[in-house]
Amino acid sequence: MFAVAIALAALAVGLYGTLALLVGVPAVAGVAWFYRDPHRDSPSLPLALVAPADGQVIAAGTTFDPWCGRDAECVTVRMGLFDVHSLFSPIEGKIVEQWSQPRHPSPWPTQPEPRIAYLVRTDEGDEVVLEIARGTLRGPLHVAYQPGERIGHGRRIGFIPFGATLTIYCGQPTRIEVESGSRVVGACSVLMTLIHEQPVSAVEQAEEAG
Repeated sequence: MFAVAIALAALAVGLYGTLALLVGVPAVAGVAWFYRDPHRDSPSLPLALVAPADGQVIAAGTTFDPWCGRDAECVTVRMGLFDVHSLFSPIEGKIVEQWSQPRHPSPWPTQPEPRIAYLVRTDEGDEVVLEIARGTLRGPLHVAYQPGERIGHGRRIGFIPFGATLTIYCGQPTRIEVESGSRVVGACSVLMTLIHEQPVSAVEQAEEAG
């Protein structure tokens, strides 16, 4: 998109002269700012679920997970139109499922917006759901990974140009680290922490499965 804006600005200068710079330069700068993608460093906490995007926490607590049909700890983050629109993986693991419709009826009213959800399974066997509701604008959603592929902790996995509401569901026991109303930074802010009463070894699990 940034390259397209530069090309259009150059074309305008060629057609209308230097006066076109009065419009072209601010336009290119605005596009560059809107599609900015700053570097992010995630905390070195393997059991921490980081924010999937910049935004504000609008809900945090125990609820029903309509994708996996379980009681779960849940944090919902709403992206603002002027936030960084990069999408980050909340945890390291493998995408094992992708859904466009909830699989279980919820006992509470659900969001009317079109939704898509990804089930990520960690090497320790934890299952985390990342739900994306694109809202009334229904802008494009670009996710670079598909079921069967691995994603890294806090790594950039997509882009949502016009923002979305993002919800993370995680089975209990999980400790919520944020409150409703908090501002969070994608890939950096810790939303929840997985609790393992006993140490879990992914290597031992693989040996037992074999």
